Parts: sequence; C-alpha cells; structure tokens
Amino acid sequence: MMKHYRFAVAACRFAKTARPSGADSLDARSGWLEAARHRVRVGVRFLVAAAATHGFFAHRSLKKMSALRAHRVPAFVISIGTAISTAGCVTTGSHANRVEVSQVTPELIKRQIVLTDSSLDVTATLSTAGIVMNRSGHLVALVDKETGGVAYSYIAQLVYSDEGWRYYSSANSSVNNSPRQTPVQVLSRNVAGCSRAVRTYNCTYDERVAVPIDSEAVQWIASLYREGSDVRWVLRFNGDRSPITHEVLPQEAVALRAAVGEYLAQRSTGSGAIQPR
Repeated sequence: MMKHYRFAVAACRFAKTARPSGADSLDARSGWLEAARHRVRVGVRFLVAAAATHGFFAHRSLKKMSALRAHRVPAFVISIGTAISTAGCVTTGSHANRVEVSQVTPELIKRQIVLTDSSLDVTATLSTAGIVMNRSGHLVALVDKETGGVAYSYIAQLVYSDEGWRYYSSANSSVNNSPRQTPVQVLSRNVAGCSRAVRTYNCTYDERVAVPIDSEAVQWIASLYREGSDVRWVLRFNGDRSPITHEVLPQEAVALRAAVGEYLAQRSTGSGAIQPR
C-alpha cells in the first residue's frame, strides 16, 4: 500500500511540474483551472504507467498477476485518490481565500485599477486586470489624451482543451434588456500543450480576444450594481463550437468609470495625482 501511495504522490508532483510547453505564458489568474486539469491528467497517466511497471517486476507469474488484479488494484485506486487529495492536485473553481463577490465594492476594485501611462503615450490605459480574483477577463478603458475620448473593451482569455481550434469570433450580450452580438478582435492565439488520446491528440488552446463596449453600455452595466448583490453581466463567446460564457461584475464598470473620470479631471488640472503602476 505504501509503495502505491509513493507512486501516487510522485505522479501528483509530476502533474504539478509537468507543465506543457508555453503554458508559463498564461496569465496567473486565468485559464488556471484548464491547465491544472491537464497536468492532473498527465500525472494520472504517469501513475498508471509507473504502477504497471512496478507490478510487472514485482509479480512475474500469471498467477501473481491475477492476484494483483484481484486484490491490489483497489488499493492502488484508493492510493490515487488519497495522494492526489493529500498533495493538493484536486482543483476546483473556487478557493478558500477568494473574496465573496457580494463583498467586492467599487472602492475595493478602484484601488486595484492598473494605469499604464507615460509622457510619450498618446493614450492612457486603465484596466481592472489587477483585481485579485480567480478569473479570465477584465475591463479596459483607453483614454485619448488629446481629445479626452474613451474607448472601453472587455479582454477575455479563452482557454480550453479540444482536438482543434474553435476560432471564437463574436460575443453575445444583453444591454438594457436588448440582446446584441459584437465581433471580437483577436489579440493572440497560442497552444499551451498537447496530449495523445486513444485515437486523437487533445491540446490546450488559448485564445485572447477583445470585445468593444460603447460608453452607454458600460454605464448601463454599472447601473446594475447594488450593494451586497451578486448580479453579473454575461458575455457568451461564439466559435466554431462549444460557446464559452464569461461574467463581468457591475462594480468593475462603476470603478473603471470613476477612475477614468478622475484621470481626466486630474489631466485637466495638471495635478498628476494618479501614478502608473
């Protein structure tokens, strides 16, 4: 039993470290669940192969191999679950330290807004990418420093395992209770890694896209916010198959609009109080 357990722990550790080539480029807060699942699958395959090798050398005769199948496989299966659970390979969509959405306020988000700006830039970028939450998208505001015009968008990282690209090209949403479909701008496409299935290869794909959002829509999303509520604005990304749904917190829109207003006011007065980070 202890030998099987050691095999399971080794496989779990391998699952954590056997990261597919290119996966390190994934954002730390997005796509983590898909990548973790992929590493667990790799680890389990390693575990099965290691246990089979162990069983071959330890039980050479057919009779002993039958005994292994009859009596030791259950212990081996138990050791898989025990080791994976003990070593922390089991992944879920939530974490113990994750902040409850109903407790996230616009003020909290506003303090984490990332500003990218310099004296040589013609546009300033403000985004909610700095929010400490396990998610795969954020709002962005591009401010034209000459005209004061603001262009909003939602940046999404669509990570999935499949036999081929899904080529996400549009996003459906509802603004003021009116459905709309918006073409997306493809920012990047990457393959994080591949693994062989029975007859095909499954790969982990990463499509990063931007969805333009007009100012009126951002204002409407912000109007959905109520203190203590858990309301979300939903985006459905459409590709060749298997749509992916993202949810945006209304308090993000409230915080971003407030930060943009402050940035424009400070530029007009020349105070420069907001510091890029």
